[in-house]
Amino acid sequence: MGMAVALNPKRDALEVLRAEHRAIDRLLERFELLDPHDSERADAAVDIGRELTYHTMLEHEIVLPAIEAAADSPEARMALEIARLEIDMANALVERSETLLDDAVRLDAVFRLLIPLVRRHLSAEEANLFPVLCTSCIDTHQMAAQICDHRVSIEKAMVDTDALAYEYDD
Repeated sequence: MGMAVALNPKRDALEVLRAEHRAIDRLLERFELLDPHDSERADAAVDIGRELTYHTMLEHEIVLPAIEAAADSPEARMALEIARLEIDMANALVERSETLLDDAVRLDAVFRLLIPLVRRHLSAEEANLFPVLCTSCIDTHQMAAQICDHRVSIEKAMVDTDALAYEYDD
């Protein structure tokens, strides 16, 4: 899919994250529009899984630690904990979906849980956690550069891992 819209390091972190959120939501919409028995639906599921994996890695490694350091209220800390739990649940569902690409009914069942969870998470993150970044002394332009650089390294590592797996497949 590519996230070129999100990888502009001249943006601030909130713009980069919102762009990623919109790109993920477009992938979810694409999945929903496809017939459950359409072979493209498995490809859409793979795309969603990949993008959610990249995005949640960025959140766990860069965004959430910054928010945790800046969170100064019980409400912000609770929103942060809920975000972490939602990410963990989404990652578990993505892992499950990877084993069901040839089973349209079960794949659809997983995505009936995953899609509203992801949408709720993205919305709650923007409403409850982004304001913590806005009101903190965190340099969101520097964070955007970190996000973009880390995203590129994650994608490269995943491509390299896929290439190695392909080389050793018989």
